[in-house]
Amino acid sequence: MKKTEILVTALNSNIENWVILNDFDCYDDFIDHCVELFEGVESPELIFKDKIGEKQLFNLITESEIDPEIWDLLNCEDPDQILALMKAKNIGSPLDAINYHDENFLGEYYSDTKFVQESEGFDNSVPDHIHINWEKTAEDVMSNYGYMEVEGHYYKDI
Repeated sequence: MKKTEILVTALNSNIENWVILNDFDCYDDFIDHCVELFEGVESPELIFKDKIGEKQLFNLITESEIDPEIWDLLNCEDPDQILALMKAKNIGSPLDAINYHDENFLGEYYSDTKFVQESEGFDNSVPDHIHINWEKTAEDVMSNYGYMEVEGHYYKDI
């Protein structure tokens, strides 16, 4: 995942600083850093914006707050895949998406056909004289037996 950089300002201050969230281990470390940035500003009300001034990362960062769970996402093994899974399954929490991934991930495959062939044990076990319509088989398996694909990653779809 690329670096997640945000602009941190305070409502009652002219100070602006670009901060890379990936540089902090957790929400508390980030907030401590922000307090240091605005040392001397009385009760700074922090404002957060990304480079284009829009919400990012599924509303984990808004203008007025940062969800502490964003660090679960930033620190996980494959944050881009977790974001894709959050979008595909409409999962609002990175921690819930990480748990879903850990419990239901079946592997990476370049196609539904390859997934079905390998996961069902057919990869090299079908004799040459038997012909299977793998595209139709994959379509049936994916739609009728509770599997889903998200950017080449396959899951049990519960």
